[in-house]
Amino acid sequence: MKASFDASPEGEVSNQLPVLVDLQPDQKGSAKAGSTISWSAKASDPDGDTVLYQFWLSGPSTGNTWKSTTNWTAERFWNWTTTYEDIGNNIVEVRVRDGHHANPEEWDDKLSSEFRVEENVNQKPSVISLKPDKVSPQSQGAQITWTANAHDSDGDTILCQFWLNGPSTDETWSPMTDWTTKNIWTWNSSPSVTGIYGIEVRVRDGYHAGPEGKDDFQRSNFVIKQFAP
Repeated sequence: MKASFDASPEGEVSNQLPVLVDLQPDQKGSAKAGSTISWSAKASDPDGDTVLYQFWLSGPSTGNTWKSTTNWTAERFWNWTTTYEDIGNNIVEVRVRDGHHANPEEWDDKLSSEFRVEENVNQKPSVISLKPDKVSPQSQGAQITWTANAHDSDGDTILCQFWLNGPSTDETWSPMTDWTTKNIWTWNSSPSVTGIYGIEVRVRDGYHAGPEGKDDFQRSNFVIKQFAP
């Protein structure tokens, strides 16, 4: 409830109400669930009194009823860490008082702003590169270390699995490693039959493909030639 200003017996104003002039988020209009939104409010008090602020939220996570998110404080900033429960339309409100008008359960002025929280759709990881530490061809017995580089825009842990296809695998794709966070595999070619091989790395982040599937992959060819004494 907004309070009215105080007046002296002669009708002259003795103390003016504080007035809110601004309420802004650091992200305009909307943000993905999980984001932290920094809200800043600004109020003016003609008498130079200390202004106390209190932030409120109404939205999906509050059952669309007003819920205070801070106590009364001189701090005019509020960091709102959103969750999946906030997905939808929200209203953020700031209330102010200077202690000379409204009681502790009321306010002198208020200002609100709408804000939408969007579903944060998880993105698949992608393979950027797959490179050997030696150039092709190499003789039987060479150890070739393969390094895969992958990116996940959500920062999720990426799992890798290396596969081989060639004369030593009867020209079928065969896994050389389990799913692992290691992005390096060393291929010992000593028992390998000479010929052209395909090396593949598969990646997943656990949010898309299952344990037998992959979110992305990349292949490279490599030749193993007969050892020349």
